[in-house]
Amino acid sequence: MSIDETAFWVGMSREVARSEKGKKAFCLRPFYKGRKMTLIGAISIEGVVAKKVIEGSMKGKDFKEFVEDDLVPKLKPGDVVVMNNLNIHSIEGIEELITATGARVEYLPPYSPGFNPISMLWSTVKSLIRMFPTRAMEVLEKLIEVALIMSGKDSFNNWFTKC
Repeated sequence: MSIDETAFWVGMSREVARSEKGKKAFCLRPFYKGRKMTLIGAISIEGVVAKKVIEGSMKGKDFKEFVEDDLVPKLKPGDVVVMNNLNIHSIEGIEELITATGARVEYLPPYSPGFNPISMLWSTVKSLIRMFPTRAMEVLEKLIEVALIMSGKDSFNNWFTKC
């Protein structure tokens, strides 16, 4: 099982475009980052195991609540929970909550997002979100839900195989 978080902003849009040969691509897009949403998630080879969307940046209490309320009820003895070696992931009580279920925790080396399969999910979700730029938080939250559903079940197994 792989855990991580990622951020989305109101107004996210594609950063590249296509145009006819010799012509410059042009489109209007917001020049600011709007309000922020953070998605905390856990995936396995079978798909999304747990997720939580919060408005703004994630704080330690948010991550602990996610682990306690959303992740721990879905863990089974023998599960391995892989997460980045961030300070927020190792706050007091997190590892104990996970190991109490019979699962174990493995921390990735610093600066190694390529070893975390959920990074590939975040890339896919963000690509889909950028296709439909919005200026409303409610719409952004719905887009995140749809993008998670659109990430095909076969992809999860492939992402774990690559890592």
